[in-house]
Amino acid sequence: MILEEPYYMTNEEWYYFDEKESRYKLTDKAPPEAIKSYEEYQELINDPLCDY
Repeated sequence: MILEEPYYMTNEEWYYFDEKESRYKLTDKAPPEAIKSYEEYQELINDPLCDY
């Protein structure tokens, strides 16, 4: 399974990489659509049945 770039990653002002936690996080500039995209992406990559 190939994952497409999530919507929240289409604007670098909406996210950053947290070195301490080794994961992407949203900034306060992320609009509601980006927040929804981020939540959906997190669910997908944390799904043990997902074979990405």
